[in-house]
Amino acid sequence: MSTTVRRTWHGDEIEVRGKRATGRAIVGMGESVASEQKQAAHVISGDLRRSVHAARVNTMGAVEADQETVREGPNNFQLEVGSWLPYACVENNHGGDHRFADIGWEAAEPTFDAKLIRAWREEGL
Repeated sequence: MSTTVRRTWHGDEIEVRGKRATGRAIVGMGESVASEQKQAAHVISGDLRRSVHAARVNTMGAVEADQETVREGPNNFQLEVGSWLPYACVENNHGGDHRFADIGWEAAEPTFDAKLIRAWREEGL
């Protein structure tokens, strides 16, 4: 008597789902960092606060981070978060409570693991 054992490899599907989940977590993290940066930015006219957002790297803010960005599925998914106004770096480098970019990152960074775990669970991984 013999038994046939079959195994089906789903590695490609698992990899796609893992990349998609990781991309979603990164977009969520980018949105969290942008939100925290907006709260930390000093307001005179409001331009700096309104200009803060997350976008794909090297787009200079032209393309917002969204689910379409995630579906593209690059191996090295990256976002830039901050402002592309010329004086944003000067403001951040002024130090103290002017460091809106640094303060925003420090406030949001501890939430990334939870975002990543949730996204992977949503993909069934």
